[in-house]
Amino acid sequence: MLKIYVDTTANYKPWCGAVSTYETIVEEDKLDDLDFLLKELYPEGISESHLNDILWFESDWVFAQLGIGNMVECGYCGEIFDEEDLDEDEDGEKLCPNCQHEIEY
Repeated sequence: MLKIYVDTTANYKPWCGAVSTYETIVEEDKLDDLDFLLKELYPEGISESHLNDILWFESDWVFAQLGIGNMVECGYCGEIFDEEDLDEDEDGEKLCPNCQHEIEY
């Protein structure tokens, strides 16, 4: 199986639903951050198909990990939300709508 390593991610050519996610990452100048994330998660490399599936089906998670847009991940329950969908407590702290724990930025 062909492996794609973090030092060649810039040469990766996405397909189908992964294209827009990859283009957003490039536009936001977060390709190095994606490389770092992939290196931590997959130190032995990752197949192009697996990377494409992550970018296609887990785009909200990828954006939250890379700090793109308004996507945030709750450190307690792991759910991912648009920042606009977060609840707020009486002190103005942002809370996870799922578990009501404070969202750390």
